[in-house]
Amino acid sequence: MPFFIQNVTKCAICDQVIDNRYDAAQLPYIHPKVSSSLAQLARRFVHRSCWREWKDANLFSTAAFNLAKEVNSHESALKIEFASDGLIVFWVAAMNSYRWQDFKLLVTIDIPVSEAFRMGNHIVSAFLEKDFHRTFLMGDYIWKIRRDDSENIEFTIKEGEQLADKFIVATDRHSCWVNAMKEIIAKGTQKVGEIPTVSTSGY
Repeated sequence: MPFFIQNVTKCAICDQVIDNRYDAAQLPYIHPKVSSSLAQLARRFVHRSCWREWKDANLFSTAAFNLAKEVNSHESALKIEFASDGLIVFWVAAMNSYRWQDFKLLVTIDIPVSEAFRMGNHIVSAFLEKDFHRTFLMGDYIWKIRRDDSENIEFTIKEGEQLADKFIVATDRHSCWVNAMKEIIAKGTQKVGEIPTVSTSGY
């Protein structure tokens, strides 16, 4: 499996060196029947900026989404809790957590069940409230969620002072993320016995 080496690993799209891990995303698997040439790029790294402009991004993300649904519908280790519009939320029993995978954004987030309600509140609020800005600790990571002037949601994740990841959820993904987070809030709070109070009336 390819692994990232800072200032060495090259983008599978532009073939230029990727300076930092937080500027990169890793391509998921797709079925070779969709495109044998694209399937060969699985697990390669790309610049997030290149991915957003890549002509084959939609084909690739749709194929990856469909393959993940097909494979994991029969996989006991990962239970699909939500799947729509390129986004899948898995329940990972062995980790007691949710795995949030957006194939259109090439984003994967693991959310412990104990944090599902709090994370849900933060994310839904970010999509509904203007000038939203929140910083909080989840596990060993410091999360910062901010809504910018264009209503995109910026996520910044740090481990101590080290930037671990950053990505943007544009406005066209908001509805899908809110719907998925409502599922996590409902199911996650049932698992830990909390009562969800977050408002999602804006969607």
